Amino acid sequence: GAMKALSLGLSLGLGLAQRAARKRAWPALSRHQGRRRRYSQISIPHGARVLALGDIHGDAEAFEALMVTAGLVDRSAPRGEGAWCAGQDIVVQVGDVLDRGIGEVHILRRISQLRAEAEAAGGHFVQLAGNHELMNYRADFRYVSGPWGDGFQVFDDALAPILDQDLPGWRAELEAKHAIPRYAQARAAAFFLDIAELHPEIRPFRQADSVAVVVGDSLFVHAGLFPAHLDFSQGKLEVLNDAVQQWVRSAPHAPVPAVLGHPHGPLWTRKFGDDTFGVDTLRKLDEILKALDCSRMVVGHTPQPLINGVADGKLWRIDTGMSKYMGAGSVEAMEIAADGQVSILRHVDDGSVEAIPGVERLIPFLE
Repeated sequence: GAMKALSLGLSLGLGLAQRAARKRAWPALSRHQGRRRRYSQISIPHGARVLALGDIHGDAEAFEALMVTAGLVDRSAPRGEGAWCAGQDIVVQVGDVLDRGIGEVHILRRISQLRAEAEAAGGHFVQLAGNHELMNYRADFRYVSGPWGDGFQVFDDALAPILDQDLPGWRAELEAKHAIPRYAQARAAAFFLDIAELHPEIRPFRQADSVAVVVGDSLFVHAGLFPAHLDFSQGKLEVLNDAVQQWVRSAPHAPVPAVLGHPHGPLWTRKFGDDTFGVDTLRKLDEILKALDCSRMVVGHTPQPLINGVADGKLWRIDTGMSKYMGAGSVEAMEIAADGQVSILRHVDDGSVEAIPGVERLIPFLE
């Protein structure tokens, strides 16, 4: 219905003239053109906000509602077309854009658009890797299709005609090198065919290749960071992020970095999202915050009834299961104002936004 029309409109909106221009320009592109800047630490400009966005799981409507709720795009524009209007604000999406829904192509293209517009205005839009990005990078497509629809067909509709025109033989390469069946080839091309830096239509799908980022005094990571994870990376986030970025460029058959594949790795652990938040986890949280000189850690991954903070606000859990393919939880964003105050911005059914002081969402520590 509406989702299909949204994806189709995006595809058709390229126009014949744009397609012809892209076809002429692509072969001349250098492998170094079009690379985005990557960050492990970002300073906050004076007066700017920081917005934290949780797991989206393929729900394009929830994503667009979230953009408006967080004050990132022009509210008066048609849904799905609003441009960045947040100036130097900094957005961190903590991973799991992928799987369980069929709006992924729309969402990833919109993030790519908004990232460019944010950087032009002096802001940032950071998309971290979640465990579902990791799974797609390694050709683990078990959550792609289901009752929500066919996540392979959406990519085939969006990318196959473009690749057929611009890159003859792309299917044969995927079949020969990676044994990818035809129905999955367009999705595989998006996440690991070795043309990401050559082809502009593929770049948006390869952006979630960092594990963690520090913005001001806040640490953002998909599932959570333990001191042992820093030990793996010589105590530096940039070493961890570099290792992941190198692996993404060689996926899917290169060995996954051990820290990523571990069940208590930064993309998988449930320790920080569980109902029982123990003393040992609190101690490790204090250690990691001290090591990185941060006052809070912000995580997604484990769905919560609402965005909430524990340990006196040293840990915030922001995955509300907002995707209708996951349970249609509350559409919310976490806002850190210029003065450091935390608020929760909640989408209301009538289209308005409710701003809730973060202190009202703190959960008392109970082991």
